[in-house]
Amino acid sequence: MRGVWEALRGFRRWMAGSWRGAGENPLSGLDRVHERAKVLVPAVYGVMFYSALNVLPAWGGLMERWPLPWLWPVAWLDWVPTGAGIFGILVLFLVGTGGAMLVPGSRMMRMAAMLGMLLFWAMNNSTGKIGHSLHVSVLLSILLVMLPSGWNAAGASRSLKMAVAHGVAGMQIVVLLTYSMAGLVKVGAGLVQLVAGEPSLFSPDSLGRHIADRLLQTGSVSPLGEMLIENPWLGGPLMWGTVYLELFALWAVFRPRLQLPFAAALIAFHVGSFFTITIIFP
Repeated sequence: MRGVWEALRGFRRWMAGSWRGAGENPLSGLDRVHERAKVLVPAVYGVMFYSALNVLPAWGGLMERWPLPWLWPVAWLDWVPTGAGIFGILVLFLVGTGGAMLVPGSRMMRMAAMLGMLLFWAMNNSTGKIGHSLHVSVLLSILLVMLPSGWNAAGASRSLKMAVAHGVAGMQIVVLLTYSMAGLVKVGAGLVQLVAGEPSLFSPDSLGRHIADRLLQTGSVSPLGEMLIENPWLGGPLMWGTVYLELFALWAVFRPRLQLPFAAALIAFHVGSFFTITIIFP
């Protein structure tokens, strides 16, 4: 086991490189992370609460759904009145996320938020199509339960602050690893197509082809789609730059100076996806 931990520590040091300035006090960094987490964690729950609020107009329709082959977290809906069970899930989703936003130090509220997120998303995906928009939120809600009770109290001990720092790093890893996994799949598929002599990610007109295929499927028109289809010299670098961002996103967890530019660039990518392929990432 010691060998495994040493290997992980070596990997972390290699990923981190020499980002830390000479003479920086690690304990002062720990205090900074703890103070920022007091804003970050309620903000994350605020996003989840916003998702719950967006569902409010659909409550009536959701409670009138016909019985479905429910996914395993909500399989118990087959043994209770369906409308009442769905109503309970929706209330837990709303109250749990809102409560955790207001009282993030309470593990009970964080557990309620996690159950509400998980049950709602399982219920919503039981229609046969698995959506992606709340996957990361569900994973984050599970991680946040692991924060100690009262983690945000004034005068927290060093061990408590360390636990918070580990929790924040875990949240960053969950979010950014999803991007790195997506980039790895894109590069792998592109190499297979390249070897087969097919148009691929590495083709100069890769973005234009992708946009054209998407717009033909949906019959829609995007603000920038036609321009990028007609000017592949512009679309190619944008595609390659986006895949680069995705592939190396995980690196930013270990190099804090990269986090702001990577976050800004990834947000720009999501905004750009609407203006090119008309896909919205709330």
